[in-house]
Amino acid sequence: MRLATRVAAGFGSAALFLVAAPVASANAAEAATAPIAWGPYASSDGKAKASGTVTVTEKVKKVGYWKRWSSWERKCSWRDGDRVCKKVKVWHKKRAFKNVRYEVFTVDSTLVNHRAKQRKFRCAWETFRVVQKNGDRVLRSVKACGGSAKLSFTVENADKILVDVSRGTWKAPTGKHSGWKAVYPAV
Repeated sequence: MRLATRVAAGFGSAALFLVAAPVASANAAEAATAPIAWGPYASSDGKAKASGTVTVTEKVKKVGYWKRWSSWERKCSWRDGDRVCKKVKVWHKKRAFKNVRYEVFTVDSTLVNHRAKQRKFRCAWETFRVVQKNGDRVLRSVKACGGSAKLSFTVENADKILVDVSRGTWKAPTGKHSGWKAVYPAV
């Protein structure tokens, strides 16, 4: 009777392990941190305000590449009835895969425009500058000519994310800049 109980308990724990293992591996492949709140940042006249959150998600993807190596091989040929051999360097290549970790940054923001009835500065503008780890720079902008506007975008492997809140016309930001404020990493 004890043996039957032990075998049944063993099968039960094995089944529990088989059910829990895929869930653990799925959680390890994608880990998100809690959203980081930033702002509110205002234009220099205080009539345009922006605030929001940044969520960082770490992901893993499989990337293929060519693995190359060389070896010395002996190649022989016949010349004038004699067999001549010499060593030759031969290159080989093989398709290989590796797991690469990268971070995905999701930026959500809300831009509020106060006093939208002015002639010179009718719209509120929010411009994001993203500096990636490889040195590339990405700019994203949104305007609010009425009450408010929402912006959401994602970018990979960001080193710094900065925002500038300003006022302007419906074409472009023209003045009352707040200056570049840090969104990520929060200072």
